[in-house]
Amino acid sequence: MKRLGILIVGVGGHGVVSAARIIGDAAHLEGIPVVVGQLHGLAQRGGSVQATVLLGPGRSAILPRKGADVLLALEPFEAARAIGAVGTQTTVLTNIVPRIPPTARSDTQRPPVAKLLSGLEARAARLIAFDATALAQKAGSERAVNVVMLGALLGAGCVPLDPERFVTSVAADSPPATKDQNLAAFRLGRELAARYCPAR
Repeated sequence: MKRLGILIVGVGGHGVVSAARIIGDAAHLEGIPVVVGQLHGLAQRGGSVQATVLLGPGRSAILPRKGADVLLALEPFEAARAIGAVGTQTTVLTNIVPRIPPTARSDTQRPPVAKLLSGLEARAARLIAFDATALAQKAGSERAVNVVMLGALLGAGCVPLDPERFVTSVAADSPPATKDQNLAAFRLGRELAARYCPAR
């Protein structure tokens, strides 16, 4: 298979690293070569966290500029921050609900989310932007935003992974108390993204 580069972005506590691990585990179950790397993380301070997942042959976990095939953003400001990885081949999937770290200054001026999305859409092959936070709440836990986004990743046809392998990885990564919520979140994200891409 052709190598596929996924960049996952969010803020500390969003579950960026968990999301990368789940994709990697699903690929491993399917026998697909995978490299997972955390670019940088300031999780304890609520700062930016990025991780890469590269599926297919190769060793490097570094994405070149404009080299992401998929940008999976758990938060829109982090999506905009990662715009340098977005090229004409990139599919961007992003949550539209901001999550402002508690350490951020309250008087900081931030651009409207619509403007951020417009900039991403102008650079990318396609943009799928939706309220993943609401879907996570519907599933029973706002903390499941990362799993909603993983469902969207699969539903949009962005990864060559078997749905059952993906579900197995989500279940295995979930604590018993949140397993049902996470599986529901994954299903909701997948169903929503499939509506954007009915032919997939």
